[in-house]
Amino acid sequence: MGRRKSLRTRENVVNHSRKLTIIPLIFSIIFLVTGTYAWFTYFSDVDVNLTGHVVSWKINFDNDSNVTETTMEFNKIYPGMNEKETAETLNKFLSIENQGETSAKVTYYIKSIEILGETYNLGDYIETPVTATTYNTLVGDLFTYNELADEYVAVSSSATYNPSTKYYSILDATNMSDILSSKYPFKFNFGFVSAADDTTTPAEPNVIIAKFGETGNATNFRANISWPYETYIKVENSDVFNDYLDYYTKSGSTYTKANVTASNFDTLKSTLYYANDIEDTYWGNKAAEYYQEQSGHYAAEDIISVKLTVVVHAEEYLGS
Repeated sequence: MGRRKSLRTRENVVNHSRKLTIIPLIFSIIFLVTGTYAWFTYFSDVDVNLTGHVVSWKINFDNDSNVTETTMEFNKIYPGMNEKETAETLNKFLSIENQGETSAKVTYYIKSIEILGETYNLGDYIETPVTATTYNTLVGDLFTYNELADEYVAVSSSATYNPSTKYYSILDATNMSDILSSKYPFKFNFGFVSAADDTTTPAEPNVIIAKFGETGNATNFRANISWPYETYIKVENSDVFNDYLDYYTKSGSTYTKANVTASNFDTLKSTLYYANDIEDTYWGNKAAEYYQEQSGHYAAEDIISVKLTVVVHAEEYLGS
């Protein structure tokens, strides 16, 4: 009996061992199949959070991986940031490599922007200033808002202009560009440069990169924000020292912050400028109000943060 029991026990152990071997194998096969399916399903639209480092995107037309959405966050923006601060904190890069068998043309557009709780997304309805002069040109793209139905209604081409009506249009790439260039005091610069550490070369709006294995099969999308003071005003002979102002000296078109005190102000006065920052002050106050509402306090380091969603697109380029 003892020997039979021992043999049965050994048999059970072997069978159990086989089950333990087969079960992980089955799960591995299932995982491999579903994982491969998920890869090809989602690889065409990659969501990359770019907060402070260079990330990469590899183009491969065989896998339809020709579009990527990248979130770029720019923190602690304030007027008068010097060149060093701008280069270190306000340049973001997306490194792009073509692994396809043909050349690629790479372009981009800004999908959304979020600043101080205010968000603009492509496809949103935005209020649009309209005058009697511009109405006939814009009427085909205008909408009105029906509060009862909670919907936007296209304006008929036969409708006449009403100065008391609020008109809206759909936010497209052109409108987004206008918002970025005119609504905010800081300046945006987007485009493609050859190196991921290139913070000075003018960026190109699109670029053609070579196929895999050839020189020039990579590029970098660069996003940059700078916030220069609006204008600089020459200090007058009658001006007195103001401890709340930053003073600057000028060399060519470059203004450099100067070390000015009450004791040396009169000596340096003839060479000094100060920043005219009416709009900058407005945005500083707006930031203070926003942070006060959000957290109950406003810290000096919480100036303004910007979050952008950039869509970079590649298409096969078969030209010479």
